[in-house]
Amino acid sequence: MNRRSVHQDELLSRHMPVVCLLSVCFLLGAVIGSFFAADLPESSSGYVASYVQRISGATGIELFKSSFWPSFILLALVFFSGFGRLSMLVIPAVFLVRGFTMSLAITAFVSVYGLKGYIPALLTEFLSSFVITACLFVLSLFSFSLSASWSRRVGKHVPIPRLALDASYYTMAAVCLTGILLASLLYAYLLPPLARAVLLIIIG
Repeated sequence: MNRRSVHQDELLSRHMPVVCLLSVCFLLGAVIGSFFAADLPESSSGYVASYVQRISGATGIELFKSSFWPSFILLALVFFSGFGRLSMLVIPAVFLVRGFTMSLAITAFVSVYGLKGYIPALLTEFLSSFVITACLFVLSLFSFSLSASWSRRVGKHVPIPRLALDASYYTMAAVCLTGILLASLLYAYLLPPLARAVLLIIIG
């Protein structure tokens, strides 16, 4: 086994607990969102009605803002939590919220339109939300590493952690921000026409 393979195995073993934690939080949020939408049909109907009204009358800029700003706030929380000890609380909460909102949207469409509701839900939520969630996930791994590096040095007279000075963390944050920006543009200008067409078929 060469040095590169050993390094990859070390990275995998180091990040596996984080991957499992974030996956559990995301799935837990998805389950809660699904039960919430299923147990409150009036809320599901209101959500779907407001969504249909939004994609029918909102401009591209308004749709972009509705997708970008919530995602940007979550990304900022993940980013800044890497510079302290709160990553173990903040980042799991971010994925709990992410799983809840995605599941709520999909379950609401299904509860209103039946299985046919999967089509507009996947078009509007899954495609753009998958990119955004992937960006949050990747940055979370870096954030956990940075947070752990800071925590090991608390109270010790040692230099600032190398990772804090390493451009890779900031570069990855910039890449993730770009991904969220592109996903929001996709949501605002490409997916709504498809969703409107599908909704016309379902409603009609």
